[in-house]
Parts: sequence; structure tokens; C-alpha cells
Amino acid sequence: MMMKKNDVFSAIKHALSVANKGDQTVTVQLQIIKYYSELKGLSAREFVEEVGLKPSLVTLFTDSMKLARKLTEAGMNKDRL
Repeated sequence: MMMKKNDVFSAIKHALSVANKGDQTVTVQLQIIKYYSELKGLSAREFVEEVGLKPSLVTLFTDSMKLARKLTEAGMNKDRL
């Protein structure tokens, strides 16, 4: 079942708020992979603005979405993340 975008952003913000400082980048990447289906069609700029990330992280979003697509195509079970 697809989540609403606002719920996805809330979940990602929460995950970031409880992540250790040194794990925040990888946490963002994992959340993008986890919510890949819900984030498709969203621009990198929209994502960083909605989640409250630095504008310089647009490339992280773009690269993570590419990785998520490849993992999805390979049959990865995102529910285990």
C-alpha cells in the first residue's frame, strides 16, 4: 500500500531525528530506497526542501533513487529495511 507523501516525509524526518550524527547520510539513503515507489516523480529539489536537508544534497537524492530503482528491479525486499 502506497503511503501519502506527507506521511513519507514525516517518516524520513523521524528516522533522521533518531539517527546517530555519523549515520545521517546513510539514513537518508536507506529511507530513499525504502520509499522509492512513493518518491518517484518527485524532484530532488522538492525532496531536500520537504525533508529539510541542505540544498547540496540533491545529488544524494538523485543517486539514491537510481540505486533504489536498480535494487527494486533486482527484487530487493524493501519491507525488511
